[in-house]
Formats: sequence, structure tokens, C-alpha cells
Amino acid sequence: MRILVTGATGFIGRHLARSLSKKRHKVRCLVRDTGKAEDLKGMGIELWTGDITDKKTLNGITEGIDVVFHLAAVGDINATAGRYFEKYRTVNVKGTRNLLEECTKHKVKRFVHFSSVAAMGNLKKEGPIDEGDRCRPKTPYEMSKYESERVCLSFWRTNKVPVVILRPTMVYGEGERKEANKIEKSARLGLVPIMGNGENLISMVNVGDVVRAAILASKRGKPGEAYIINGEQYTWNDLVDMIAKKMGIRATKLHVPIYLSILPVALVEKASSLLGVVPPFTSERLESLSAIRSYDISKARRHLGFKPKVRFSDPS
Repeated sequence: MRILVTGATGFIGRHLARSLSKKRHKVRCLVRDTGKAEDLKGMGIELWTGDITDKKTLNGITEGIDVVFHLAAVGDINATAGRYFEKYRTVNVKGTRNLLEECTKHKVKRFVHFSSVAAMGNLKKEGPIDEGDRCRPKTPYEMSKYESERVCLSFWRTNKVPVVILRPTMVYGEGERKEANKIEKSARLGLVPIMGNGENLISMVNVGDVVRAAILASKRGKPGEAYIINGEQYTWNDLVDMIAKKMGIRATKLHVPIYLSILPVALVEKASSLLGVVPPFTSERLESLSAIRSYDISKARRHLGFKPKVRFSDPS
């Protein structure tokens, strides 16, 4: 099978491209900088130099391609300033449209679009969140991911591009540089700040399970459908304890009451806006981290046959 992967030099994309190559598929990767993809080239993967925001560089990229895995995206969950709306839309929405237009020329068999549960916004619901819940995106990143999904669905309805959408929760694993990595850095210092009492849940999924879900989606996913991909959920207290245990160190948890965090976070947001930088933390993020939220993956189980195999508590 001939496969195109965008965003192949990113965290999830690199894992996916390697996995597909090992399965003897003919893989083509869209990259902006071939220097960052030497390891992929060494596996016999074809590198196509281009940019999803530049339509000229995509001309012919899907010719002969059976399946497209679209991961190329930008964004920061903490970005709130208005200027980021257009910046993220340029890549996440317009770039997705550019790629889909190429797919209409060459009749790909599946277009697996990597979105995120962030596209659903900061939902408040008693019981697990599922794909039937109404999306309420708010921040620039959330809005751009939601709008990219709408573009995908419009191409399915009008051009019959067989689009399948994946919404992973927090992805962790080798090469991850976000939440789990931040906790590790704090743990090394011996003190991990936690907003609230730490009994709220965090949903997470191993990158290997995300790769498996993507491959299943390319085979069994129903066009026009979105699937939440989650592996497990822990309280923040348990997650910090597990990370410290894996590192073989002791880390003290510093619980910061939510009400004491509201004003400092708001001041940090304001200062960051004046300086023109992304704040390290936001009021929206504070609300999200203090929420009790879980996700239902029964749809992915039924349609894709997806079942997570890796647990964070497993030995490394």
C-alpha cells in the first residue's frame, strides 16, 4: 500500500511513519526540512519537500497514494491572543483544505485526519464525553482544530473524499515534550505544583496505541465519522506518583487552591499579551485542569476494533 504522511517529523508522525515502513508499506512523507528527516530517509521512506500552506509544493503529492495520514499542524493550548486565530487557521484549516484538494484529484481510499479532543472545547458533563456531545471550542488552537474537522467533513459530503477523524486525548511516549515531560522536569526539582486537590482526572493515551488506532481507522473507519482515542485516566496525584516512581525519586506535591490561582494566572496572561508571547498558563487551562472529565471510546471499539494495549503504569 502506498501511504502519505504529513507532519512526519513531529512526535506522533515520526512514530507512525516508522511503524508503516516496518510493515513494508511504501511511505511518502511531506517535510519542510529534509535535514530533520534523515532517520526516515534511512528507512527507505520517500521525502517530499513542501509545505501544506503552499499549494504549488503539493502538486501531485497524492498521485498513486492509497491512504493519507494528515498530522501536520501548529498550535499551543495556552495561546489566547487574537492574532493566533489566523496563524493557526493558516496551517490547520487552510493547509488541510489544500491537501484535501489534492486528494480529490487522485481518489485516495482513506484520509485519516488527526484532530484532538481539544476540538471539542472545555466541555462540562456528568459522565464520560463522547463524539455525540456538541463541540464548544474557544481558544485559537481549539477553534482551528474544530474548523479543520469541518473542512474535512465538507470534502466528504461534496467531493466524497473518504475522511476519518481521530481525536486523541493527551498523547505520551518516547519523544513527548508536553505535559508528562513538564511533570518530569518538576519532579527532578523535587516539587510538583498541582492545581486544586489533585483528585481530578487526566486522560492520556500512549503514542503506540494512537498509531494502532490510526492504522485501524485507515482500514475500518467509517467516512465522515470522528473517533475519540483514549487509553486510560488517572488523578493528577496518582500520575505524579507514578512518574516519580519511574524516575526512582521522591517528589513532593504542592497543591495550590484554585481560588488562589485565579488572580496570578490572569496577571500572567495579561503580561504575556503585552509582551507578545504565549503565556505559560491561562485561565482556560486552569479551568480545564481542575475539571473532572473522562472520555468514552466505545465508538472506536465498535467501529475500529480499537483497544488500548499500553498503560502508563507499565514498566518502561
